[in-house]
Amino acid sequence: CDVFDAYGNRVTGAAATVRADPMDEGNAFEGTLGTFTRAGRFDVHCDVPGAISVPTEIEVRPGLPASLVLARVPDQPVYAIGQVVDIARIVTDRFGNEVPSADVPVTSEPAGQQLGDGRFRYLADGVYTLTARVTPPTQDDLPLEATTTVIVDGSGPAISCDDPLDGAILDRAAGTLTFTGSVADLSGVTDVRVNGATVPLDGSGVFTHTLDAAYGINFVDLAAVDSAGRETSRTCAFLLADTWAPDDRAADDMLSLRLRQAAFDDANRSDPLDSLADVLSTVLNSTGLRDELHAQLLASNPLKPSGCDQRVLGVCVLRSEVIYLDSEINGPNPTTLTTVPGGLRGHVSGITSATRGWPTFDSVDVRAIFDTSLSGGRPRMRVRPGSVSVSVGRISTDFSGLSGAIIDIIVGLFNGSIRDLVAGLVRDWVTDNFNEILDDVIGGLDVSTLGTSFDVPRLDGGEDIPLSFGVGFSTLDTSSTRMLFGIGTRFSAPAAHARPTLGAPSRPGARILDPSGSGTTAVAVHETLLNQALHALWRGGFFDATLDSATIGGVPDGVSAQLATGLPPVVTIEDSDRVELSLGAVTLLLRYPELFSEPVFLTLGVRASLSARLAGEDLVFEDFRVEQLFFSTDLASLDMRTRDTLEGFLTRLLERVLRPALDDALPALPIPSFSIPASLARYGLPAGARLGLTSPALA
Repeated sequence: CDVFDAYGNRVTGAAATVRADPMDEGNAFEGTLGTFTRAGRFDVHCDVPGAISVPTEIEVRPGLPASLVLARVPDQPVYAIGQVVDIARIVTDRFGNEVPSADVPVTSEPAGQQLGDGRFRYLADGVYTLTARVTPPTQDDLPLEATTTVIVDGSGPAISCDDPLDGAILDRAAGTLTFTGSVADLSGVTDVRVNGATVPLDGSGVFTHTLDAAYGINFVDLAAVDSAGRETSRTCAFLLADTWAPDDRAADDMLSLRLRQAAFDDANRSDPLDSLADVLSTVLNSTGLRDELHAQLLASNPLKPSGCDQRVLGVCVLRSEVIYLDSEINGPNPTTLTTVPGGLRGHVSGITSATRGWPTFDSVDVRAIFDTSLSGGRPRMRVRPGSVSVSVGRISTDFSGLSGAIIDIIVGLFNGSIRDLVAGLVRDWVTDNFNEILDDVIGGLDVSTLGTSFDVPRLDGGEDIPLSFGVGFSTLDTSSTRMLFGIGTRFSAPAAHARPTLGAPSRPGARILDPSGSGTTAVAVHETLLNQALHALWRGGFFDATLDSATIGGVPDGVSAQLATGLPPVVTIEDSDRVELSLGAVTLLLRYPELFSEPVFLTLGVRASLSARLAGEDLVFEDFRVEQLFFSTDLASLDMRTRDTLEGFLTRLLERVLRPALDDALPALPIPSFSIPASLARYGLPAGARLGLTSPALA
């Protein structure tokens, strides 16, 4: 860390701390030694109090392959003859960073038609095992291999979702799109319906239908009827968005911290510290401030060098020299802070009284504007150049034993050059020292403690999923009514599957939220932050689980459900007290002895809603409701009793899956706070005390 003063001179011995932006729990620093376990690009900063940090960018590359996961695309329990299956692969190093350069060939046993790297199709019924192997070198030279199974069954009117595929993720805006599907076996098929509307087939069994596609997960209900009246059905789902929050970097402005005027100055100095003006007032009325001004005035001696003040006929009859000895700053000194575009306006009035024959300055009035900005990933506050003005009030003296004429001359001297000298000294002191004082306070806005890693329990009791949460400042905007911070966030978890993804979906529009209401302070959480957390859990395999009667509860013994979830969940928050959550492209292997003699495959999708409340700083979700339920099975038909039992079971199952996902995605609401730095203890401030939200309420 190289440190320089304002004139470019190197400063030795300055105590510097090192950090990386964006902040990530996987990267740690001790002194000037940094250890990185997260791959990506980072700005590395050396921080010295009062200095502006000039970062250096470094690139951290992933290590050797240590883990391999696979996924079938599309992910279906059964495939039709001739259907193309793509094997997606993700290779990660020992810290969970993706290694995109890894070579991972795929083989099939029995063999099928290979259409390129990891793409196959099969022209006969059967069970096919596909094996992927990572080409060395690997971590510790260990072999990396993974397998998946493809079941091909060409019997009956098999329905395929071709464009978009079941489980597809579309990077496009909401609007109309043409859905294309096909029936693999046309023999005896008399009717095909899409979302209840009959559609025509062409000669090759392909059908199309125009859909109104919305942001989030869209569901398509398909049904085909053969000549014997046997109906097969299928529900396909796809995710649509045109804005994304990738999990390999922070997404800007997911959190917003708004401070209104009262947060800067509530015009009450008799209550505990609850505004920045209270902090500034404490500083201005402290002995530490007087001691610093005292030292600076001593260093400026003589305030007036010895010289002739009055001459008579060319002869000096009065000579004076002004030497600064001591001073008092009697309080309390009124202080105000108001928000202005781009910063804060400060106003301080200092009042003194005459004692021991001193010259007395009735008042020293200081006005300044402090610009606010983000620099090096940290909030900064600096005195706006040229904005400091100092006015000195009436000066009186009480020098006993001097004649009135001499006192008049001395008073004139103090009201002239000495007044200007004192005003200049105060102006320079404010410019030099308020930068440090207020910058230290606003720089203490603590978001580093929001970054954390925590373990999320799996639904089926397996090994916990380590979820990493990183944060960093992204924007700062100050107007005449408020200061608004934007904070970027990132969630990540080790990949448990290789399903394609573009990241967490986000609705289009400005992300930075300026909360309404009259509260002094507010934190806004963008819904995308919840989607980031759920997307990381999805990547970590949270929604791929096997649940039984013991873990589901309220179902007969012997019931079990094995879930594989093709799409990440999507949360939307509307102007109500409920959160909507969609889950789609779920395949379910269900064992339910009272309903089916053999295990059955289902495809599943749901739109559900939950109410949210605040318990301390934790969001609690409850009152689970299924708004829409989509499911289909390879069975030809289901009687009404079986269907009702299935719907009740699936509702219970989905609540068991979705409520813990939301409750466990965030350990607590990420609420930023200010920490008063130790450097301000000399002004009588409680070092380490925090300014932040207390007893938050949820709206």
